[in-house]
Amino acid sequence: MADYYTQFSAVIGPFSAKAATWLTDELTRATADEDDTLGCEWEIQTQGPLNNPQVPTATLWVHSFEWGNLNLLDDILTKYLEKFAPNESITIEWGNSCSKPRPDGFGGGAMVITATKTYSMNTSNWIDKTLKGLKKGAKK
Repeated sequence: MADYYTQFSAVIGPFSAKAATWLTDELTRATADEDDTLGCEWEIQTQGPLNNPQVPTATLWVHSFEWGNLNLLDDILTKYLEKFAPNESITIEWGNSCSKPRPDGFGGGAMVITATKTYSMNTSNWIDKTLKGLKKGAKK
């Protein structure tokens, strides 16, 4: 039997103490939910005192060793952007791998998250789309 992995590591921020508190609450809830768990590790890292709410002093490091619920993370980060940074965006890239060679065991993807929409792609869909385009071009 093979084990499948989704791995990523991203640093998000900097952001204010108020945003750090909100993210901590949301991520803690998502980590504790047994039905729809976040499944990845996260850590709020501070670069200085959090006593000035106007000065961005914290970042979020989110990462997975084996897997993570990217859809749930996307939902949380979209809400963060809506509430604290509506004109900003967040990017996350991930890799899919497998403990044994399998035809479907490797790939990856990326997403750009905004306050209003998430743009994403994965390598399998990109390959399919590219091959279809090449076949269309060959028929002409």
